Amino acid sequence: YEMKDNRLDSITARLSRCINEEDPEGLNEAEKALSRFPHSFKIVYLSAALYMIIGGKNHDDSQLSRASELFENAMVLLPQSGSEKLSEITIYEMMSNVRMLQGHGDQAAELLKKHNRDGIYNDQIGLLLSLFCKQPKEAQPYLSKALLGAVSQLISTVIGKAYAFTISGNPDAAEDLLLWGMRT
Repeated sequence: YEMKDNRLDSITARLSRCINEEDPEGLNEAEKALSRFPHSFKIVYLSAALYMIIGGKNHDDSQLSRASELFENAMVLLPQSGSEKLSEITIYEMMSNVRMLQGHGDQAAELLKKHNRDGIYNDQIGLLLSLFCKQPKEAQPYLSKALLGAVSQLISTVIGKAYAFTISGNPDAAEDLLLWGMRT
């Protein structure tokens, strides 16, 4: 018998390890944690991610449905996350991934369309519409905007990095980067 540390930090560390190892035994651990800490964002979010990974791997719709339910609960608990890396954007993307794994590419695309503030999901919506929904005409505007944004971001990044090289006294690296950027 191995005695487990049942403090919140210890449990979240175990759930994270189960996610990284894609350990199906972690689902039992997740349910125990959820019964003990049902209103903890970390527990709910990590449990949802674990259910999504294991459910996707096993093609198990009940596990994927549980993941979807938990991600919705995580959205309500989001203010307590305390992490700048996690936001509504992340959770909606995860919810969309669950729907895609369930074979509902159309629902995944609709969810992202509904929450596509500032075009944040344009690339993913375009991919879902063209690849999974077989709607290339509807995908085109999203993919065009995503491509324009990506190219614009690449240009800004190359120019900024080249300038940083120049003022740091490394003009050869700046020139190499600018040549690469022009070829690209």
